[in-house]
Amino acid sequence: YQVFSETKRFGHSVKRVPRVLLVEDNVMNREIAARLIRHIGYDVDRAEDGEQACDILEHGRMFYDAVLMDIRMPVLDGYAATRQIRKSRDPAVRSVPIIAMTADAFDEDIEKAREAGMNAFIWTTGRVKTQRKRRTACGMKAKRKGQTAVRAEGRKEMDRS
Repeated sequence: YQVFSETKRFGHSVKRVPRVLLVEDNVMNREIAARLIRHIGYDVDRAEDGEQACDILEHGRMFYDAVLMDIRMPVLDGYAATRQIRKSRDPAVRSVPIIAMTADAFDEDIEKAREAGMNAFIWTTGRVKTQRKRRTACGMKAKRKGQTAVRAEGRKEMDRS
């Protein structure tokens, strides 16, 4: 199936395929995530660190529907990159939804992501026991090994503006 997003350009609605910027320093994780994103019908561009992501968003010619941002990266981590993006002069860049990605899903990590200006939090882990604990703590049912858990905070938690 194909997913479309509507964009207003020059007063007309234009249908287009949604585009995501994937920011991940690990080559293997970046490739796997890019495949998954393309599989659901989105276009994906990649950045290796937060500094590269900020440069792409500020100086690139693409409009992004969302940014999937790894937290721990060299050069500029996900928190610092998000804070920089939120200070952009361009309102489209400043308001792009940023989703934190990490293997850590502790309350402190989620709070740091919120404080940095991220809109949601995704985590993955291969350890079944840890994954079950985290899901149970979040009120989610435990799933099979290798599946991804998503925690997108509502207005109370993530969108305190």
